[in-house]
Amino acid sequence: MAAVVVALAAYLAIRSARAGRGAAAGGLDPRHVAVLYFEDESKGRTLGYLADGLTEALIAELSRIQPLVVTLT
Repeated sequence: MAAVVVALAAYLAIRSARAGRGAAAGGLDPRHVAVLYFEDESKGRTLGYLADGLTEALIAELSRIQPLVVTLT
């Protein structure tokens, strides 16, 4: 799942950079990505460590894509 998100983010960032869209055109800059932590909605909230781990793995993978700027919220 994370690989699909990373691939999609990279594709969109590169496509937007080539097209000259984004902040220069007065819109949102597609190279800036905000990442929210996954919420543990398991019974008894016993999978918080997994939710945090998945979020941190996603942040690490997105950070490897040079055009992207990852922001935690």
